[in-house]
Order: sequence, then C-alpha cells, then structure tokens
Amino acid sequence: MNLKALKDTYKRSDVLLPSIERHVLKKAKEPSDRRSDIMHPSEMAKGDWCGRHDYYRIIGEPKNYKGRSPSFRLENVFDYGHSVHAKYQRWLHEMGIIWGKWYCKDCGNTWVGGTPITCNQCFSPKVKYNEVPFVSEEMMIAGHSDGIVNMDGIYKMIEIKTIGLGTLRFDAYSLFDRYQKENLTLDELWWNIKRPFASHIRQGQIYLHLTQLLYPELEVDEIIFIYEWKPTQEVKEFSVKYNPDLISGILETAELVAEAVRNGEPPTPPEWATKDGKKCASCEYRNTCWGEDDDSTQGEEAKPTIRIKRSTAAKRGRAVRP
Repeated sequence: MNLKALKDTYKRSDVLLPSIERHVLKKAKEPSDRRSDIMHPSEMAKGDWCGRHDYYRIIGEPKNYKGRSPSFRLENVFDYGHSVHAKYQRWLHEMGIIWGKWYCKDCGNTWVGGTPITCNQCFSPKVKYNEVPFVSEEMMIAGHSDGIVNMDGIYKMIEIKTIGLGTLRFDAYSLFDRYQKENLTLDELWWNIKRPFASHIRQGQIYLHLTQLLYPELEVDEIIFIYEWKPTQEVKEFSVKYNPDLISGILETAELVAEAVRNGEPPTPPEWATKDGKKCASCEYRNTCWGEDDDSTQGEEAKPTIRIKRSTAAKRGRAVRP
C-alpha cells in the first residue's frame, strides 16, 4: 500500500461525530429534572450570583430573553465532570466509607445512610450512590454535595472538582492571567494552585451550613476538596473548616429572596448589576427586570419605561406625502 492510499484510510470523514452531536444537543433541550422553584448552592456561590434572577425563576416568570444555547462542547464538559465524580464515588463505595443517599436498581427503594452491602428492603446488591441531598423548603434552598465520608468515626464532606483552563478563566482569573502573560506551562500552572478557589469555598460553606441544619447528628465541620487537573489527571487535596462568616452575605440575600417570593415583590438587584453588563445582557429575565427599572441607577428613583412601537410602512408613507 503506497503512502497516499494509507493516508486515505485515516482521513477525517465526519460521519459519526455529527450524529453524536445531534443526539447530545437534542437531549440537552429536553426538560430538566433540576428544580426551578428553589435556590441552588452551586449558583449562590458564584461571585455574580443574582438573587433577583432566582426570584423570577422561582415564581415561574416566563423567560423573555434568549439565553445561551446549548453546545456540544459544553455538554461534553459537563459529562466529563460527572464521570470523574462517579469514579471517586465508586472508589469510596468500594472502601465502604461513603455516606449519603442510596438507590436500589431492582426495587427502586431509596434511603440515606452509610455504605450498604445490599438494599435494606429487597437485599439486592445492585445499589447506586445518589450523593448527599440538601432540601430546605423554608430557606428555599436545595442541592446535593458529592459525598460525606466516615473516617474512623469522624464525618467529613467531600467535593470533587475537575480543573482546566476554563475553570481558571472563571474562578481564578489572576492565575489564568499569569498563565497568559508569563507563558507558564500547564505543569507550572497546576503547581501554582495552592488553595481552593473562592467560589468553591463558598459553595462548600453553604453545604456545611445545610449539613449542620439537616444532618446535625453527623457533626460535620470540615470539607475536603479533591482537585483533578484535566490535562494530566494529576490530583491534589485541600481541607477547609466550617466558617459561617464566609457566607453570611449569601445567606442574607437568600433570606431576602425567600421573603420576596412569599410577599410577591422582587428583591432589589445586586449592586454590580447594570443594564449593559455582561451578566444582565445574557439573563433570561432581562426584559422583565430592566423593563421595571429600565434607566434606574443606584440611589435614584426608578424611571418608567417608554415603549415605542414602530408604525407600518404604509402609515409612514402617508405621513410624508405632501
């Protein structure tokens, strides 16, 4: 076989990938079982979390501005993260030290507790780990952490994070900026990660707060972060103690949102919100939010929105005739 014929055997054909992408994007557009009537810790922990956005979502306000469409790349990133989580949870299950919610594949039974050998109802060994659920209807907060481990009778929470350049761009921009300006290698970049990122710490603190409220018998006051570096699968671990002062502002905002939902009045927007800002510009409730406070600025009274309707071509023609 000559060289050209050999090359022809491995030319990119794009026969299978387009079908896979269509399948993934079709599934991404299906209705999600993720609750929309509560606040999620993963969103609350972000530096640009907007309680007003969550208010509109919780009350069922119709989305009136097209947000970001799903992409195959983004769905691939999410699925990769889920697979890494499942890997660590499987190992901890095999070690017999993981605590949380369990599901029996045979009878459908669910329960919360330590690592089981079999289902506590039908005794089937086909049990699946479903992480640690947190639901506080009063606080209107719900979510789930990656797990709680029993280490010689001491319970600790765990969070597993896959770290890549995209993570740094959003959660540790100063380090990402160094990577660009100083031409750091990927290895140098990884070894410069010496503490958990601020958004991860806040998320973990929210989980610890909910654990103390919902599972006080475990006395969990520490969270272990496991970071896995996407380029090389290197791993490192950080431990953070419970410190409610780190999330006091977040919890206050959450309380205001819950109160606003019960009273039917939207909370004020965050101080950083601006009509033309990146976050607000892509918000699904942008028109509702800024339609109410269109030209307002901090400290000023909101001005009414003037809506202009463009006349038809025929009317415009008649208006300019002599």
